[in-house]
Amino acid sequence: MELFHFHKQRRFKHRLQQRQEYAELIEEHLEQRKHLETDLHLLTLSLSAAEKDEPLFNGIFNEPMPSHLLDALQFELTLWTRLRESLEALAKTSPDDYARRAQRLKTTCQALSKVLTLEKQILFSPLTRTYIEKLNEIMNSWG
Repeated sequence: MELFHFHKQRRFKHRLQQRQEYAELIEEHLEQRKHLETDLHLLTLSLSAAEKDEPLFNGIFNEPMPSHLLDALQFELTLWTRLRESLEALAKTSPDDYARRAQRLKTTCQALSKVLTLEKQILFSPLTRTYIEKLNEIMNSWG
């Protein structure tokens, strides 16, 4: 019996960490148009992964995602969506306009990095219902 969820939390944290690294890489690449295709690919991977987080969380932990983590995830999804729309629009601009407009997207990437840091921290807060159920299992098997 796995009493604690540390392994499961680390697996889920890895998903968040990967997306945070992608957001930071996209931020580094923003001013260089030559990375646009790669950045859009990383963004698509990140958005797809984030969209799967809520049901995956439920499957891994056998309980719904905590509301504050769900709120952070919804904000993350909004940021990824806006970043994608902005990069797709940016692809159609002149080189001069590209550099100027790309600079403004750095704040979106920075917000993504911050919200993903927050999600990782929330993930390691107590999962109340699970621990109550595990305690009941232990108590019932003992008595």
